[in-house]
Amino acid sequence: MTLSRSRLIVAAASVLWLAHIGVCITLGAKPPGAILSDVIQLLIGGLLIAAMLLAASRSEGMARAFWRLGVAAYGLWMVAQAFGIYNDLGRTPIVWWVVNLLFCFWFAPLGMALFLDSEHETGRIDVVLVLDFLQAMLVCVAAYIYFFYLPKSDSPI
Repeated sequence: MTLSRSRLIVAAASVLWLAHIGVCITLGAKPPGAILSDVIQLLIGGLLIAAMLLAASRSEGMARAFWRLGVAAYGLWMVAQAFGIYNDLGRTPIVWWVVNLLFCFWFAPLGMALFLDSEHETGRIDVVLVLDFLQAMLVCVAAYIYFFYLPKSDSPI
């Protein structure tokens, strides 16, 4: 008996979820608990992206565009998680800044779902709309840097 891809993904995610609970209960924040927890979360994120890609391949129109935006969002989250693991191992100050930025804005591609045109049968996103959205995100990132990082860089008088 062969299992479908979606059932394999669910089974693997369930095993990882139980392993994550076990790590959190037995090791907690003690080494290597935190790193193991982060690695398990990264693996679960990869399975989530695989499930979303399967859903996108089975969908049409607006639903397919939504799943693809979800893949983009969780792809950014995976980059942030991987950098977070790297930073936990190496303690690099520049990487920590990027990690914080990515964790704050990983969900931004999901915001594009608000602009999907339900009357557009292909579910594609207009290039002009993407440029407008990117400009808005640049303003958000600039505000994030201005309010959270520039005050910390000033030396006390």
